[in-house]
Amino acid sequence: WTGTFEILRVFRVEEWARERFEDPLHAQEAFITAFWSLNAGVCWLIAGARRPALTGYTLALTYLVILKTMVQDTLFSADTGHWVHLSGICTNRTFLAGLLVIGVGFWGYWRYRRAVRAAPPLPVFTKPLRDGLLVLVTLLVTWLPTFEICRVFRFEPFRDQFADPRLAMQVALSLSWGLNATGLLIIGFLRRVTVLRHLALGLFALTVVKVLLFDLANLEMIYRIISFAVSGVLLMFASLLYQRLSARLEEIR
Repeated sequence: WTGTFEILRVFRVEEWARERFEDPLHAQEAFITAFWSLNAGVCWLIAGARRPALTGYTLALTYLVILKTMVQDTLFSADTGHWVHLSGICTNRTFLAGLLVIGVGFWGYWRYRRAVRAAPPLPVFTKPLRDGLLVLVTLLVTWLPTFEICRVFRFEPFRDQFADPRLAMQVALSLSWGLNATGLLIIGFLRRVTVLRHLALGLFALTVVKVLLFDLANLEMIYRIISFAVSGVLLMFASLLYQRLSARLEEIR
């Protein structure tokens, strides 16, 4: 709380902060997110089965900072137009803070999973809370690149390389979602995490719907070919992977 207060004070009162950032009130959100993430990361070092109160606090803080990144830092930033002040492809403050949140989220999931296995039956140590944390972090892994792709094709000079940046953005989104789903599926099988496999299948379904209903209907021919071809290859690879690895899992069981 004290650190959050100081960040708010600096970006509202200190002259250097107001001169350094074009939109200091928006910039403060990324710094608060990063501070909360570091706070949660340190707390996860000492949280565990023997410290249920601290573990509950750290879990709540991790949930909060993930939701803040998805809603306040990205969705509201785009809706209100504040993301125009961000600059740098994957090097702007919102994206870097989001990467930190993702890292802390997975670190927290690993620590909390160990605590759930070793802890006595208390309300703070439950599998639904564990799986919920994994779902939120995984959604952020998809959400953050989506935000960055939309921002880049609207404001970064990189967009000028395309005749129609809006159409190129749609192709980039489809490819990003397809690659993300493939990665989740592979990790889900390698680590035997059912939640990740289900999320991967859901993301694949969303990608297919987007390609069929939007990309093929609205994009120019070259973009249609790229989007459809790459998505098809990823789906075939995922189908083959799912068929082979699921059979192996059944044999192991």
